[in-house]
Amino acid sequence: MWAQSHFQTSRQAIYFELYLAHSEDSGRGIPREKRECNTTGPYFPRTTQTILRFLKVGYNAIEITGCWANINASGASHAIHSHPNNFLSGIYYVHTHPGADSVSFHDPRPQAGIIRPPVTELTSQNTDQVVVTVSDGMLLMFPSYLAHSVAPNESDKLRISISFNMMFSLYSERLSRPLWGSTADTHTPPGE
Repeated sequence: MWAQSHFQTSRQAIYFELYLAHSEDSGRGIPREKRECNTTGPYFPRTTQTILRFLKVGYNAIEITGCWANINASGASHAIHSHPNNFLSGIYYVHTHPGADSVSFHDPRPQAGIIRPPVTELTSQNTDQVVVTVSDGMLLMFPSYLAHSVAPNESDKLRISISFNMMFSLYSERLSRPLWGSTADTHTPPGE
């Protein structure tokens, strides 16, 4: 998981059209209206390209495949889930408050919970999840396969975040070809 905290422009530095949703009880929204965000800063694409370089990915054409707002009232949570058919997912935190300021990432190994003896203290070596404390203006990006959840909002204020998924552009045409064929034209040169 990677974090970019406190964009220097505004909370509108993500490039997409936003479908607003509202959640009272389950954390899953129902689209109400469509609004276009003012996209002014270079921070979001720069963070994405930094992650791809860190992962040594040789293909840098990537695009947002979906995005939505999460507006969680008091008591609202979001059950454990992942985002299939995408490479990266992210969450940008607009409004957080004490009691509504964390996200949990769960161990992606399916067999890790088969034998779980009692432990005397939770550590990074023996826990099955990592709880990240978040704040306004923080952007978290993570592999889409990584299961995550949100605990119930224990504050009396709305918790607002924007979530999105990303996948490689032209994936089926360029990256999902059989590995036994020619490797020509399987990646895009930097800057494209």
